[in-house]
Amino acid sequence: MTHHQILQAAGVSVELTGEEAGKQISNPEIGWAYVDQSQFCPSLFGMAEFRKKIVKRAAISTAEVLTGPVRGRNKTHLLTGYVHNEYPPIYTMLARHSGFNSALLMRGTEGGVTPSLRKRGEFVRYWEQSEDVVVEADPSKIGIEQENRLVPIPHALMPIIDREFGPDENNAEIAKLAAKEGLAAIEGKKSATCDALLYSASLTLWHLGRYDSVPDAASMVREILFSGKAAARFRRAA
Repeated sequence: MTHHQILQAAGVSVELTGEEAGKQISNPEIGWAYVDQSQFCPSLFGMAEFRKKIVKRAAISTAEVLTGPVRGRNKTHLLTGYVHNEYPPIYTMLARHSGFNSALLMRGTEGGVTPSLRKRGEFVRYWEQSEDVVVEADPSKIGIEQENRLVPIPHALMPIIDREFGPDENNAEIAKLAAKEGLAAIEGKKSATCDALLYSASLTLWHLGRYDSVPDAASMVREILFSGKAAARFRRAA
């Protein structure tokens, strides 16, 4: 699933220009935005069908996550995910070169930004002029106890494996389900999706120096989620 598919299923505009996104981020009542690649780099987006045909991950796949179509006037920070151990030094080198003041690289499931929900994991970060630092995180330390490492997809929607490679026919339904689960999570409904959001948000707030520890950050994230404030802010962008 892509951000585009899930946000669209959640009723959020996925066609903002960079300028429109900047205004939305600057709005203290919203503070976030999504910019689609079709808007900030149409020429790269135009290669999407070609990239599907060649199947193999291209070098541009590593660099495109660092484009940063909207930058802060004073500072801009990067949050991204990786799977293989070879990627962190490449990402941090590119992030520094691209002008990010800090980077937090999560060793997430399938390269996402949520670490495993069932075991201790590690991630890589740098802050300003520091060297890369490897830090461990344990979901159990912030009250997360899940049997699966990630939010499972219902069996009925799983891809059919005995067919040729290509987009799965259930993508739209999975995106709708992900949007539904995500909206419920920001409204405070306890679930694996809520735990995934809690974990990533807590690590991010700690990395940014908003809290002295991940557990301290987690306490505030829980409070915000269950208060309904996150859901209200999300809907203002719809």
